[in-house]
Amino acid sequence: MSDSGEAADDADGAAAQHGREIWIEKYRPESLEDIVGQPDVVDRLKSYVERDDLPNLLFSGPAGTGKTTSSLTIARTLYGEDWRENFLELNASDDRGIDVVRGRIKDFARTSFGGYDYRIVFLDEADSLCLPPGTEVVTGYPSSPAIKPIEEVAEDGEPMPSVDFETNGIQSDAGSLVDSGVADFFELELADGRSITARRSPTSGASWT
Repeated sequence: MSDSGEAADDADGAAAQHGREIWIEKYRPESLEDIVGQPDVVDRLKSYVERDDLPNLLFSGPAGTGKTTSSLTIARTLYGEDWRENFLELNASDDRGIDVVRGRIKDFARTSFGGYDYRIVFLDEADSLCLPPGTEVVTGYPSSPAIKPIEEVAEDGEPMPSVDFETNGIQSDAGSLVDSGVADFFELELADGRSITARRSPTSGASWT
């Protein structure tokens, strides 16, 4: 069972023991049809599910707009009773080292449950992810993009190319540095001779969005 499934089971069990349940979970929509207030988004998500062609998705917006709920309803629709075993939720503000997140995702993706072709990884608060020094990012305009280490990005931001999801074309956008924390990274040599980047503890800093 995935970490998210175990956590949900623990929360449900504790609530049942005390004869109560958090309302936000008790009344959370369980299907895309139950989501209200986001008709255009829901229609697009339904089309992905119906075509069995689920791309990488980025949900944004303030609390309560349905970001987590949309992800959960997609999982329930695709996997039915098996959704907990095929849905991994990570809170990026807690697991902030990108290599830590990559490791957990790889372990999850390498296993299969129920014979499905793919599984869902949900990164909550993904804007809080931290990157090791030297991570390369793409900046500049679509006609002349540049790749540079993240620490060389201007503090007041730079232009960056992005995708227009209506046309799937590349457009010019504005990138900015946000204070989401970084981690102390260092090289660790393993007994078999391999070297990996490891994280010690989170500190204050910036990441690129």
